[in-house]
Amino acid sequence: MGAQDHDLDRELADGPADVATVGAAPAAATERVTGAEAMELLYALTADVARRTGTRVLAIKGISLTTHGLRAPRVSADIDVLMHPDDVDDFVAGMERAGWRRTPETTTPKLLEFHSVDLLNDHWPMGIDAHTYYPGFLAPPAEVFEELWRRRHPIEQAGREVMATDLAGSAAIAALHHLRAPWRPENSAALEALVERATPLFAGPAGEDLLACARATGAALTLAPFLERLGLTPPDPTHPSEAARIDHWRIATTSDPRMAYLHRFRSLRPRQWPAFVWHALMLNDDELQAFHGDQTTTTPLWKLRVQRWRRIAVAVPGMLRREWTRRRTR
Repeated sequence: MGAQDHDLDRELADGPADVATVGAAPAAATERVTGAEAMELLYALTADVARRTGTRVLAIKGISLTTHGLRAPRVSADIDVLMHPDDVDDFVAGMERAGWRRTPETTTPKLLEFHSVDLLNDHWPMGIDAHTYYPGFLAPPAEVFEELWRRRHPIEQAGREVMATDLAGSAAIAALHHLRAPWRPENSAALEALVERATPLFAGPAGEDLLACARATGAALTLAPFLERLGLTPPDPTHPSEAARIDHWRIATTSDPRMAYLHRFRSLRPRQWPAFVWHALMLNDDELQAFHGDQTTTTPLWKLRVQRWRRIAVAVPGMLRREWTRRRTR
């Protein structure tokens, strides 16, 4: 699951039958697959499940970035796919039949809306982050998916055809990922590395195609810092959703994500404050284990809570200083 997707302290048609069995538990004597092997097999699995369930899924980030030369090859902590919003239930049900489980959904506040389903299988070294939309595309999620699907680029993984985002869509998603928290040094460095690789790729017609992709997905304003670094003139926004949602994006991407707790607290009635504060400090057991525990579940819950409280105590002063600076300079 993506580290930035959890608040507070983790930024916190039919296919062959054999591929679908990838998600099931292997025989006891079988060695666990490596991360590199798992990546290819899981991309193939998600594509196969999509075909079996009559849904559409696009591989995004990892393999698509490598394919288009936007990132050096590396083993990721998970694989990322993008689903059509109407296909979420059917696709997730298909993954569950293949032996995967949906992790508990966190109820902690977020500045950016919840946008992915985390899928895990104890017999695999990585999970699957199945996105229902991608933050930074301000057009409605269904419209964004249709545009990225129209542009889809087939790649081969584990001997199977997998649909992935094209060059423009892959670059846009990578840039938006880094621009979600541009104040983080690691994000700033990653964006510069992306710009270095992307600049020669978007010379000429490819640059115009990237601008067209930004316009169609409602990302003309959100991608502007990336486009300017590429030497491209950001297009005027044409999608009506941009004007309605850009202020929220700017607040969410310049504030510490943990400020979502304060924003939510301010929106509550006084009688709701005690329950909110209690949950913010304690979380329920499932959330605590899923988002702050370990894969072996050997750490006692009380210890996880104490560790979380310590991280909160360390983080709060810096978070408040950053928010004060943001308000003074906006």
